[in-house]
Amino acid sequence: MTEKEGLKVVNMQHQIDPEAFRASAKDEKGHTERLQCRVQPAIAQQISAITSTKAFPYRTQGDLVRHGVYRHVLQYLPGLLRQLGSGGMLASIEGQVDIINMLLLDEKRSREFEGVFENISRQVTDFMMSGAEGQARRVLLKVKTHIAAMPDGYWKEKYLKHLEDRWGMMMKEGPRAKLLDFSGSE
Repeated sequence: MTEKEGLKVVNMQHQIDPEAFRASAKDEKGHTERLQCRVQPAIAQQISAITSTKAFPYRTQGDLVRHGVYRHVLQYLPGLLRQLGSGGMLASIEGQVDIINMLLLDEKRSREFEGVFENISRQVTDFMMSGAEGQARRVLLKVKTHIAAMPDGYWKEKYLKHLEDRWGMMMKEGPRAKLLDFSGSE
């Protein structure tokens, strides 16, 4: 980082160097993006107080916030990234707990997968035992529609494959309408 990027904020005359507090709103092509966020009232009051004192070279509250974001994103976070462990998590107790929770979530999804198909199997079996094959097929086709609406990925593929492997023929075989029944001729 250079001194202009904000590490040296006092010049040789022991005065605040305004260049150290400037973060341009525009890139080299003149482009900008507008961001908004909410803050606690006390923070808003502090920002207002800082900009109104003119002790720092911020013309507006936006200048102060932009400079803060600039310093945080371009200076503080890169240093923090060097402390990160594998998987982009902080090498700390909290980071390791987050990794463990992600693994456990996958195990939970696996158990939910088994439970869902046990419930489907029970429902389909009940309909089949009562002679309601059409109802069983309707349930399977509705389940397939909801699985198809899942985000693409491992679990969607696993659900669809299991459904197809277990009940694919049943979903495809169904009563077909006879065109003669609707033609009006006998």
